[in-house]
Amino acid sequence: MRTYDRGDDVGLECLFTSSAGVAADPGSVTVLVRKPDGSSVSPVAASTVTGTWTASVVVDQSGHWFYSFTGTSPVVVVEEGQFYVRERKA
Repeated sequence: MRTYDRGDDVGLECLFTSSAGVAADPGSVTVLVRKPDGSSVSPVAASTVTGTWTASVVVDQSGHWFYSFTGTSPVVVVEEGQFYVRERKA
C-alpha cells in the first residue's frame, strides 16, 4: 500500500479498458475519495491519454484513504484503491 504524509498532493490514476482489453475512454468519469473520518471529496478527473484518467487530492487527515473511479457507457467500470497517510511527528 502506498504511504504519504499529511499535506501531500496525492495523484490518483485509473486505466479504463474495453471488454476486449483495449484502452478506451468512458462517456464520463467520476472520482470519489473517502477520508479516514468517513467524509468524502470528489476531485475532478482528467484524461491524459486514451483510457488513462487522473485526479489528485491534498491529504489532510492521517489514516486509511479509499478512492474509486467510476466510468459510464461505453466503458462501464469501477476501479477502487487505497492508500495510507502517516501521522505527523512534528
